[in-house]
Amino acid sequence: MANQADEYGCAVVNLSNLGRKCNMTLAEVQIALDNLTATGEVSVEGQQGESLLVRVYPSHTFQPGQSPLRQLFGRGGEG
Repeated sequence: MANQADEYGCAVVNLSNLGRKCNMTLAEVQIALDNLTATGEVSVEGQQGESLLVRVYPSHTFQPGQSPLRQLFGRGGEG
């Protein structure tokens, strides 16, 4: 996810594709994502089907502000 993130730390992630890349089931991907969210490594800012708008909080700093990727997930980004 971090490799896909823009300068705002946002990435659009398809859960099935992520599962294939990581050799994980969809349920395992969701558990891993829940764990990353609980530890503050990522936050899910929107969802459309199996695609999520995820903000990644890497150790390096990124440009604060609003990612243009949010437009893909509607106004509120709620999912």
